Amino acid sequence: MRLSGGFLRSEYRTQTVTDRLIQQALLQVLQPMLDPTFSQHSYGFRPSRSAHRAILAAQAYVQSGRRVVVDVDLEKFFDRVNHDILIDRIQKRIGDAGAIRLIRAYLNSGIMMDGVVQERVTGTPQGVCSEAVKGSIASSSS
Repeated sequence: MRLSGGFLRSEYRTQTVTDRLIQQALLQVLQPMLDPTFSQHSYGFRPSRSAHRAILAAQAYVQSGRRVVVDVDLEKFFDRVNHDILIDRIQKRIGDAGAIRLIRAYLNSGIMMDGVVQERVTGTPQGVCSEAVKGSIASSSS
């Protein structure tokens, strides 16, 4: 993270067209396999889910007599994802070694700061279209 104008900001990786193409292909293959394994109560980064739908679900819970609804938004979540834990969780759900290697390569891609590439050992590159899948896997319980 860098201090900019007194505020901490996340690193942002500018992507090439090739990056986006490969990541979108990964997302289209992995998301249908992985999405059914996520909690039905999770609304972040999922197809046909949104903040609006989460609010409607919360309202329905309250109307059904429940008294507590929990909304969690983890600050700097993508900056703190442990690569080894994430890869382990992905491997438990899919068996494609090539896809695992490709995901690992994206996770390990460095960050250029002030003209110097710095190694990344935690966190996922922001702006990556497959961060939806990675975020859902990393935040799931197994």
